[in-house]
Amino acid sequence: MIVRNEATHLRRCLESVAGNVDRICITDTGSTDDTLAVAREFGAETRTFPWINDFSAARNASLANVAEDWNLILDADDHFPPGEAARLREVAASTDSPAIAFRYNIMPGHTPEPGLKLFRNGLDIRYEGLIHESIRNSLARFPSPAVLQTDIVLTHEGYADDVLDDKIQRNLPLLEAEYHRADRLGDRMQRLSVGVDLANAWIAGDRVEEGERQLRDLLDDMNSHGVPGDGRWELAPLVHLLWLLFEQNRSAEAAALCASCDSLFAEHPVFPLYRGMANLRCGDFDSALRDFANFDRTVASGPLPISIPTEYAGPELWHMAGQCCLSLGRNHDAVDWFSRALAAAPGNPGYAVKLQLAQIRRAS
Repeated sequence: MIVRNEATHLRRCLESVAGNVDRICITDTGSTDDTLAVAREFGAETRTFPWINDFSAARNASLANVAEDWNLILDADDHFPPGEAARLREVAASTDSPAIAFRYNIMPGHTPEPGLKLFRNGLDIRYEGLIHESIRNSLARFPSPAVLQTDIVLTHEGYADDVLDDKIQRNLPLLEAEYHRADRLGDRMQRLSVGVDLANAWIAGDRVEEGERQLRDLLDDMNSHGVPGDGRWELAPLVHLLWLLFEQNRSAEAAALCASCDSLFAEHPVFPLYRGMANLRCGDFDSALRDFANFDRTVASGPLPISIPTEYAGPELWHMAGQCCLSLGRNHDAVDWFSRALAAAPGNPGYAVKLQLAQIRRAS
């Protein structure tokens, strides 16, 4: 781990892995709080590294002189839910892959790649990037697929509202520098990943038009040159642009944007969910219902290859499908959808009201 002034979060992180790892190594980049004292409570080996505005430099320094077979890389505001860390050894022992990815618990509006947090030692795997540091380019040397996707869950608290804005603005200069670095090198996947967060930083800092233009430019690049990487994690610019349009009540633009991306994301399993949201908001209930039903079948068929907010693979999805049916006069179907939503989230009064309304209409 690399840390700085993380005493507030670090204890929960280390408690979640205690007893499930052989060694804890923590590299501090300049803490002035009790971070190192907390680390030592857990028997961590600590070292320091001067902060030089380069996350990769710190990450790579933290990997020096580590002899274990696998490297588990965590942030201080990561933690495993109960039981999840205990699965690490079994999964690592069962694969020949050089790297293993976890699934994030995330919040609405965020579509991160799976957490690429566990990789073999001794393979000269190194981080690149001033920020949003990644081992992606190192893994490109290995036969595909180089990453084993798992359903091990990792929770990341970095999206919490009380810290998100400060973190975004703190990182803005690094995001801008890394975006231009990736652009110069022709690293399209890194440019895309950093470009989305750069756009969000501008939007959060009241540079909304610049942020929107950036997201549209990223989508235009993908339409012109194809999707970078393996083509599964590229929805982020579309999703963040849609959330912006939804917040501004620009529903027709959101639906048109999805229509313009149909060919680009035709094979993406999660695209129907967001296209359905756009169609629902602009009153195209038939199209929205088809999208939601399609996505519901995808969810039922097995684990999704990309993390989405849990409610959108469950009660909120069924609630939105029910709204479509209610608007179309398909009251029997609406009762079915709302019943599923309420059964999954029995404390939600909105679902209960919608179910009652659908039942009344079905009986009339």
